[in-house]
Amino acid sequence: MVPEAEEAAEEQHRHALAKAVLQVMEVGDARSGNRWTVEELSERLTESGVSQTADDLGQAVSRLEDSGHLMRAQRQPYSVHAQHLVRKSIRPYDKYDILAADVCAVLKRRDERFDSEDQLQSWLDEDKVEWNPDDLATALDHLERIGRLRRPRADQWRSDSTLAIYVPPRTFNE
Repeated sequence: MVPEAEEAAEEQHRHALAKAVLQVMEVGDARSGNRWTVEELSERLTESGVSQTADDLGQAVSRLEDSGHLMRAQRQPYSVHAQHLVRKSIRPYDKYDILAADVCAVLKRRDERFDSEDQLQSWLDEDKVEWNPDDLATALDHLERIGRLRRPRADQWRSDSTLAIYVPPRTFNE
């Protein structure tokens, strides 16, 4: 297979797996109510006929966390309780979530910040991420709204400031 075709197939698989994760979590078959361990999730996906590796599932969970669909929760003390994934949003995983997760992935590979939207757009192009200005604006607004992206307030911004910083998801402590 041509490398570009392989990349496209892998990307398609990542998006399909992310959607399957949300669909499986919707059913509510977790042993812990609406909470899922990664192992339970992997088992349920396999039972549903969705093939995945641990790495694939880890990437899908990361993308879903970055786009605001999942969060991690853990009861204290940590040595006793397992970490769980909790579905945070009931809205469908759409093209804006895909682009938002791609933006986060691009930022994670590049010091988790960008100085201008032109710089971010060039990085998206380098990484062969499909985007258009309207979708990118929507994805960036979404990331800012869910706290995954922080920008300085207008009264604090200077021309030499960083335009935005990626903020990694946190584990919710109970």
